[in-house]
Amino acid sequence: MRTYASKNNFKSLNAFLLFLIRDELEKQTILKYGGRTMTFIENTGRVMNNQIDALSSFTGDQKRLINKVDLMLEILNE
Repeated sequence: MRTYASKNNFKSLNAFLLFLIRDELEKQTILKYGGRTMTFIENTGRVMNNQIDALSSFTGDQKRLINKVDLMLEILNE
């Protein structure tokens, strides 16, 4: 992810982050919500997608984007 961020390839970074977040959400929600999983994932995925888009437009410079990526990785690892 640092490679994407350092090359300012925001579209690819956004897509990759969204994939990781949705994958993690799917794993967590299958355990917690059983049959209602898909609706929950779709709704949460839309929210996350909006947040990632906002992150991309907010982080205009490389260093700030890399810091945000590191923070998101920490959150996903918890």
